[in-house]
Amino acid sequence: MIFLFLFCRKLLTEAKLGPKSSYSELEKRHGKDDRFRGVEKSRDRESLFNEFVLELRKKEKEERAERAKRARKDFFALLRENSSSIDRHSHWSDVKKQVHEMPVHAGC
Repeated sequence: MIFLFLFCRKLLTEAKLGPKSSYSELEKRHGKDDRFRGVEKSRDRESLFNEFVLELRKKEKEERAERAKRARKDFFALLRENSSSIDRHSHWSDVKKQVHEMPVHAGC
């Protein structure tokens, strides 16, 4: 039985599913695949699918959080590099203009 679950898991990986994929979409595209039918009960197949998609969502959320953390870190580094022109009395509108005029930002 575990062997069949592994085959089904391999199918889910090969199907290139996204975090927003649905079970019915998988069933339409791979319903005739022996690996899909290897797990006899539809309820078990759907349960495996839901676990797999949950893992995808979790991974995507972690990646998104990591990108946000990196962007925040890079932004603070940018501000520190130009801290000579930024002090506690600086206004965001003035700092924003300075950031947009920086050569690093010019390529964006």
